[in-house]
Amino acid sequence: MEITRHAHLGYRPWLAQITGTSKTYGFEQAFVRATERDMSRSGRTGTYTWEIDEPGLYRVGGTKEDNALLMLWRNKEGQIKCTTIDQERAKAIAQLLDEGEEFEAARQTTRPVVA
Repeated sequence: MEITRHAHLGYRPWLAQITGTSKTYGFEQAFVRATERDMSRSGRTGTYTWEIDEPGLYRVGGTKEDNALLMLWRNKEGQIKCTTIDQERAKAIAQLLDEGEEFEAARQTTRPVVA
């Protein structure tokens, strides 16, 4: 799965994998290094790209417009899919990760019930 975000006017995008909860920051996270950067000569605009092969809970940021919580998961065919989720579900998954739950089990446990 490729995730691309734009850098502009001094804002540098970032991506972090959420590994649990943190009393200080809300989420414990490990920052992921971009696999590709394509910046202008001035270094003020361009793109950052991350190639993600591991399902999990991720947070992307850089500007208010870019901030999002992403859940990457494998479908039945083995392809990685990406879904934006809300803060409440992300927190529930992170708490399950703290308790030693595997990501896929935490994802399944927190799935919304469809009526």
